Amino acid sequence: MNLSISRGVLYVNNMFLCYVSAGLEGALPTGRFNVEIRTDGAKPRVHVDSIGWVGSNREDHALILGKVIGGRSLIACDGVIERLFNLVQAREDAGERVILEIER
Repeated sequence: MNLSISRGVLYVNNMFLCYVSAGLEGALPTGRFNVEIRTDGAKPRVHVDSIGWVGSNREDHALILGKVIGGRSLIACDGVIERLFNLVQAREDAGERVILEIER
């Protein structure tokens, strides 16, 4: 499975999944990063190596996912986060690595 971020959009196999914005750091690095399911406390979540957790809370997560841009900021969407989780988990269960490529 190919994940990529370009101009604030997250694509799965070159198809639109959602909008994305930076959380904790405020800017996303460019490059290729491993994506995997990790446990944060008792809850498994999507984690991107060298970047951090994917989620909806700007204070705790490095990547914020959503379907709607309201005003000048992205409105987080737990449904999209769950969908990405399920996609990554299915690829991991099949023994495949998931890579995220971030472009400017």
